[in-house]
Amino acid sequence: MAQRLLAWLRRELAAPALAFAEAPVRIHGGFDTAIFAFRLTEAKPPFDAPLVLRLYRAEQGAAQARFEGAVHEAVAARGFPTPRALAVGDESSGLPGAFLILERVAGRNALRALASTVLPRIPALLADAQAQLHSLDAVAVLRDLAAAGVPADRLAAGRDLDFATGEVERLALDGLRPALDWLRAGPPTSTSVICHGDFHPLNVMIDGRAVSGVIDWTRVREAPPEYDVGASIALMTQGEIRLPPGSAPLADAARRVLVALYLRAYRRRRALDPRALRHFEALRCVLFLVEAGEHRRADAGEIPRPSKATAFAGDRTVRRIAARLRQIAGVAVAIPPGAKPGAGRAAAQKGGSG
Repeated sequence: MAQRLLAWLRRELAAPALAFAEAPVRIHGGFDTAIFAFRLTEAKPPFDAPLVLRLYRAEQGAAQARFEGAVHEAVAARGFPTPRALAVGDESSGLPGAFLILERVAGRNALRALASTVLPRIPALLADAQAQLHSLDAVAVLRDLAAAGVPADRLAAGRDLDFATGEVERLALDGLRPALDWLRAGPPTSTSVICHGDFHPLNVMIDGRAVSGVIDWTRVREAPPEYDVGASIALMTQGEIRLPPGSAPLADAARRVLVALYLRAYRRRRALDPRALRHFEALRCVLFLVEAGEHRRADAGEIPRPSKATAFAGDRTVRRIAARLRQIAGVAVAIPPGAKPGAGRAAAQKGGSG
């Protein structure tokens, strides 16, 4: 992959002497992309600085890379801390998928910073950065995105409920229908802002005692601020964490404290509607269970394995999400049980023998 990337860069930058000062090395990445850090020699600005390759799954295509690149540029142009997008490539490059080349942000993500002396400041840093995003001139950002060819409906908050509804139908996740019915009643209306959509400690970089950049703009929406904050609450409280046996209750309590401090800090900057906040937290919880349900169908050999991994299909995680949905919406939900080890393979073999 490294040599194909180098060949593409030499062509695109008209720089035949280009070489790697640091060859691409896989670094922490999300579930949507593979992320590599690298550095070039004989490159002109801005390609002479530390860089990141964000490589998309094959089914995502160049449209997703172009979309995220446009978001980076529109948001960075208004002074928000996010890396600039320097180049977009598609499958014709010879790489296994479309990709985005970005400036490399200094520092470490906020999750790693939790184990440092910066810990007491993390909730306020998260809240301040998110409130800063929500204070951007949304009209100007949307104008830039439209000029870059991004269709307006690509940022509509209603896409999430439409997606969940379609997936519940496709995967026959009937146990989630009560939550969908509750969500369709809709949240209170409020002013829309630019929302990151996936704002949590892994996507917020910290250098020293300040936020150096927000990354991974896959789920950007024009929506009420409660959309973003509700999603952040769900992400920070429901994601699966691999821990030694017996330590889960302590970790859950620590996460609740982190979220409470983050919420208090955000509310110092901006008011939130409690009903809308609950609605959008519930929406993200439903999306977690849809994702978990798809993986469980795959585990049972009923559908192909999704290319995107999940952090929500574990039994304890599913029970915790379902309990939270009952608290918020007063509805009971369920997804198919997790397959026993080897069950998915046996089912697939049985299905292929007829």
